[in-house]
Amino acid sequence: MASTKLPGFGGKIFILSVDPKTDAAYLRLRDRDIEQTIEINSEINIDYDKGGNVVGIEILRSPE
Repeated sequence: MASTKLPGFGGKIFILSVDPKTDAAYLRLRDRDIEQTIEINSEINIDYDKGGNVVGIEILRSPE
């Protein structure tokens, strides 16, 4: 899995990780523990911390 640091809002750094083997990507917005994951659909999951803040977004590609 390859990771890239991206400039975010307010000087924060986001981390984008891409796994070409599984054709998945994860955008980490905060360096916090994940308390809950909500599946938006079969391709998108959103992770939240204890305070309800978004920690990261997982994007999965459906098999063709």
